[in-house]
This record gives sequence, C-alpha cells and structure tokens, in this order.
Amino acid sequence: QDTDYSFRVSAYNRIGQGHSKEIDTPVKAKSPFSKPGQPSGPLNVSNLTRSTVDLNWSSSPTVNDIPITNYFVEKFRDGIWIKVARLPPTSTSL
Repeated sequence: QDTDYSFRVSAYNRIGQGHSKEIDTPVKAKSPFSKPGQPSGPLNVSNLTRSTVDLNWSSSPTVNDIPITNYFVEKFRDGIWIKVARLPPTSTSL
C-alpha cells in the first residue's frame, strides 16, 4: 500500500542537538513486489460450441523474478465474470 513518508536528519554533540535537515517532498513507500503482467500475445479462441471452447495464449511475463503460480480462465455472462478454470503455470491452453 502506498504511504507517504518524510525524513529528517540532525547532528548531535556534547552541547546538544543541531537543527534538522528535512527532505523537501514526502516520498511514497511502495512494495518491491507487484502483480504479474497480462498474458502475452493474442488470446486465440477456436472450436467454440455452446458448452466448450479451446483457448490458447502466451505465458505472462514474470515481475521481479516472482514465478506465476496459476492462470484463471473466466467467462463473461449476464454482465458478470465467472471463473471457469484454474490452471497450473505451465499451461497456456484450455
């Protein structure tokens, strides 16, 4: 979650603390991790019937060397997305 932080530094000696120097603008702390990108290339649809479909795609790029753990296939029906399959990361087809 993005959070704003400000920092300042001051020096000390045996007499006491000097004036602080503060950064001019707060900075945002962000997670070094992020979600994977969308699958590469086109999403190919073939052999479509009322109850089945063949889908093919290219794998998603990894982000920060974090491996893909699953793919979820969803269909859009009656105005909502419904999950229809959870596939292992080595799959690029259904």
